[in-house]
Amino acid sequence: MNHPVLEVMETIVLLSPADEPWRRIGRFDDMSWHPAIAGLEMLDGAASDAGARRRLTTADGGQLVECLVEHDMAGRTYRYRMETSPLPLTDYDSTISVEALAKGGCRVCWRSTFRGLEGTGLDDEAVRAIVAGIYRAGLDALPTAS
Repeated sequence: MNHPVLEVMETIVLLSPADEPWRRIGRFDDMSWHPAIAGLEMLDGAASDAGARRRLTTADGGQLVECLVEHDMAGRTYRYRMETSPLPLTDYDSTISVEALAKGGCRVCWRSTFRGLEGTGLDDEAVRAIVAGIYRAGLDALPTAS
């Protein structure tokens, strides 16, 4: 059975100007703002160049390899794909962006599409909940990240 394409989008509105959270989350070579990430190693490429690859190590020892698809510093957005992961999913494609709001402050958006992985015993909603939880933990840490 081929799992359908799933989508997750989590957002947070912050009172700070858009450049402030972008300085923290806009670098592909830095995930120190996310509480679940214990380490990051660049495998190849410059951090803002398409094709750059990073290896993330989670607090529980899991490792993920991700590849940067595009990075737009001026537009405050980047898109990446997951190459390997302990997560029960495949075909993962994600975008992180920061948008200035007309009334002040900004909106940070983390969204992705992916498919659940066969043989995990998890249904699509459970896989979606895992990804949403990861995004929520990172976004909720932003107001206090330094």
